[in-house]
Amino acid sequence: MKSGFEIIPFLFIAMCLCAYSFAQELPEIVIEDADATTTINLVAPPSDLFDASEVDLRLPNEAVICRADEKMTIDLAPPPDDLFDASEVDLRLPNEAAVCRADEVVVIDLIAPPEEFFDPAPEVKILSRTPVLFVPGLLSTEIRNNEDLLWLDLEKVFWSTPDDFLDDLSFQNDLTPYNDALSLGQVIKTKIIPFYWDYDYSQGLMDEFAGQGYDVNEDSGEQTFYTFPYDWRYGASGVYPKPENTSQRDITNSDLLAERIGQLAAISPMGKVDVIAHSLGGLIVKKYVAQISEPKINKLVFVGVPNLGAPLAGRALIHGTDFGVFGLNPQELKKISQNMPAAYDLLPSQAYFSAKGAWLSKVKPTTVFGINQTNEQDYVQTRIYLAGVGLNGAATQNAIDFHSEFDAMLAEDFLAKEIDSYNIVGCKSATFSNLQDWVNPDGTHNHYDFFDIANGDDTVPFESANRRLASDANTLYAPAVKHGQMPSFDGIRQKIVGIISGNNIAVPNGKIVARVQLLADNNLCRLWGTAIKIESPLAIKITDQFGNIIEDVAGIGPKNEIPGAAFEIDGAKKFVYLPQDTGEQYQIDLQGTGDGLFTLTTQAVKNDILQTPRVFGNIPVGFETRGILEIGDQETILKINAGGNGPIDQTFSQDDNLSVDELTEDFDRYVDQGLIKKPQSKIWGGALRSIKSLLAVWQKNKNKESGKSSLALARAANERIDSLIAQIGEVQGADAKTSRLLINSLERLKLK
Repeated sequence: MKSGFEIIPFLFIAMCLCAYSFAQELPEIVIEDADATTTINLVAPPSDLFDASEVDLRLPNEAVICRADEKMTIDLAPPPDDLFDASEVDLRLPNEAAVCRADEVVVIDLIAPPEEFFDPAPEVKILSRTPVLFVPGLLSTEIRNNEDLLWLDLEKVFWSTPDDFLDDLSFQNDLTPYNDALSLGQVIKTKIIPFYWDYDYSQGLMDEFAGQGYDVNEDSGEQTFYTFPYDWRYGASGVYPKPENTSQRDITNSDLLAERIGQLAAISPMGKVDVIAHSLGGLIVKKYVAQISEPKINKLVFVGVPNLGAPLAGRALIHGTDFGVFGLNPQELKKISQNMPAAYDLLPSQAYFSAKGAWLSKVKPTTVFGINQTNEQDYVQTRIYLAGVGLNGAATQNAIDFHSEFDAMLAEDFLAKEIDSYNIVGCKSATFSNLQDWVNPDGTHNHYDFFDIANGDDTVPFESANRRLASDANTLYAPAVKHGQMPSFDGIRQKIVGIISGNNIAVPNGKIVARVQLLADNNLCRLWGTAIKIESPLAIKITDQFGNIIEDVAGIGPKNEIPGAAFEIDGAKKFVYLPQDTGEQYQIDLQGTGDGLFTLTTQAVKNDILQTPRVFGNIPVGFETRGILEIGDQETILKINAGGNGPIDQTFSQDDNLSVDELTEDFDRYVDQGLIKKPQSKIWGGALRSIKSLLAVWQKNKNKESGKSSLALARAANERIDSLIAQIGEVQGADAKTSRLLINSLERLKLK
């Protein structure tokens, strides 16, 4: 029990405070400085306000108050559970109450306090309309090193081949940044390299909102459209560093988002905020909604959200990628991603495997040349593989924990919290889907290949973005989009602003597909086009009917301006996908970049499925070689001019049905080029002529009612084809590429 002497100082302080409070005609006393406000009811203080275990006596007319970094309003009836923490005592009345964490302690004379100390809270100005907050995606907030722009300084990226100036963005093994002095800039609006890259991320969206009467000016005092810059490196699962030897709780990007939404909700006429969340920003918003009992969101528009992850993140960590940033060195991005939480948050989750399937495969050649064993890695095998190539185990586990908690969020979860949710999904753009690890016969790594494609928005596969985050009526699809520019993409920006403002804004035809339309015709969101794969030395340049260009810019990297198209370069290999379902027209020019041979393969893509390949194999090429490729539904034609000027020297044609005459012409060309040597050239040539004769007999008799059985002839022809395939696979009578071409052609020659 306290003695009377112990109680006297507290009673005196309480009487002074109460007297001041009543003089101000307030039931509570407001203690405020420039940075923090705390309201304490001194008539009926909280039961746990005073802790007698640690008495910190002051003079009767003094109290210790803290100055805080963050201004907040505290409701003490009842107070938050984590408000009073005896381990961090910073504000002490005589019997000690922990109210906030202090950076500076001052002693206030309560008999004659400073005039500016007891200052009623300023009047809050309410906005004219519900504020809008745009939460951007990965790579979309500028980061500075002191005053210098680090991300995204396009001039440095453009002129620096290794891009190692970006090393300052890296994280350490413990998932903390190497350079903790970096600061945030603004959300990226546009990035332009004249004649090369015109990237509009959020400017078009802002302009569209401005056109509907929203104030986008940060200095106007009437702003109603806001952006949320954040450090995207931490992703959704990353935790910001905190001072040592403190009990400060973990802070994530979702916590910072909650603070920003709370600030805007306080000045909103309806006490809520309309939110637009793109890409990684959608994962952060989902976490905020799940963890807040009453999230202050009115309308929520998801745009291109990788709910279940994206294989491109795995490729970035294992092999490297430029994430569509023109001129960025893929190996630099691989280097800085190794311990970056965001890269791991975007890895395909366990639910991805159920929705889409494996994204990682091991390919191993067998003893029969041209026949490979492909082993698609399931979820567990993929985790083991990622650990084996040295990825960060803690970051992997954090991402797994995140997805296990939030992947199952559905439209009902948002509706239950009175959020009107919408989901805009990109489709009809070729999207990376599978990383192939080609291994040697002994199982060791040889090389990576990644030219398989899937339907999506060129970054996020369709199945990952197309989650039921909204009702059917509020689920929309955007064909032929580029993920990195979705917020300002023509059609999407108009739809977003129309949803938020409630105004009827015209959307260009074909740019947005309603879910009811897609259910009636799924072709509206499927891939229809042609995939082209080139094994160098050959450069390709493609121009569509609108003047958009695909090309490899020397010393910089791939340039792709064509909507819905894909363009990848990996060493000597090039891959292109061109959409062909809405009357697109292309001029495809080829140019030799060295002396040797090139192989070009085209494959039609119909309803998301790759069709029979058309292969132009082992074509001679030199620096002066020029060519034209004409792709059609029935036939693909390759025209070559060896000298670079003048008429076409050679014309090659391929269609879905390979004839024995076409195969024989290819075989004779390989022999002339010295790619098939004796005695195999003679033995295999004889076998091929025998197959040709047998097929001629089958062709003559296949429709006759009498005579030799066409079925028996077909079986005999296929047996001879299989025999020749086995010979080519077992004998090293040709180089590897030529043998593979012959085997693939013979497989196509078989009678079905």
